[in-house]
Order: sequence, then structure tokens, then C-alpha cells
Amino acid sequence: MSLLNKKAITLVETLASIIIITFVFTSVLTIIVNVRKQTAAMNDRVVAVNVARTIRDDIESNYQYNDLETLISDNDLIITSDNCGDFPLTNICELFNYSIDEKTFSDNVTITFFQSTTQSVDYGVIHFNIDIVYFGERNIIIEGLIYE
Repeated sequence: MSLLNKKAITLVETLASIIIITFVFTSVLTIIVNVRKQTAAMNDRVVAVNVARTIRDDIESNYQYNDLETLISDNDLIITSDNCGDFPLTNICELFNYSIDEKTFSDNVTITFFQSTTQSVDYGVIHFNIDIVYFGERNIIIEGLIYE
């Protein structure tokens, strides 16, 4: 009977504490993994935004309104790395070769020049988007304008 009066850790208490510790460690590891993924995604986003801005700035400085006006009079003009050679625009394929921090998005870049509207013709403006897919299926869109 003297054994029953002693204070000791029972098997049930030990198992309960192991289960609690396991849940805590699992939760902490899950949080760490998710934070690392979000950090990597944010880093890719920063690079993608920088690439898109560079492409936008190059388009705005290297292409004139008249170069693009006839190409977008009937339909939107969608340019990718696969079809960039099909258009009579000087050095358009070079826009898909940017690399920052050893990351390239050439296959994930889409440049869309939107079809002329009455307002865009009246104001002499061509509106375009650069869409870059990064970190799997996430994407960013940067808008640009070319003035007459």
C-alpha cells in the first residue's frame, strides 16, 4: 500500500505529455514551412515586378505609336516568347530574355497590346499589359501606355 501513496509519473501522463509535445512541434514546423514558402514567393514576386517594369520601360522607350497602331487595329496583339518572331517589330524577342538574380521568366511572360478603341485613337494612346507568372500559378500584371 505504500506504493500507492507515492507521487510518480504514470504511463498515461507520459503518453499525454508526448502527444502534446508532438502537436506543438508539428504546429511549429508547419508554420516554419509556410513562412519559408511565403518568403520565397515574395522574393519571386519582387523579381517578377522588376522584370515586368524593365520590359514596360523598354517598350515605352523603343516602340513608337505608329509601329504598333496598324498591328492592333483589328484585334488584341498577344506576344509571347513562342510567337515573338512572327511580328514586324524590331528586337521584340529581346524583351523575353531578362534575368535577375539568376531567375528568368521568358516562358512566363505575355505582352498584350489592346485593340484600338475610339477613345484610344482620339487620344493617340496604345494600352498594353505585361503579365508574368511566377512561383507556380501566381501572376502580376504591369500596365503601360505608348503615346503618339
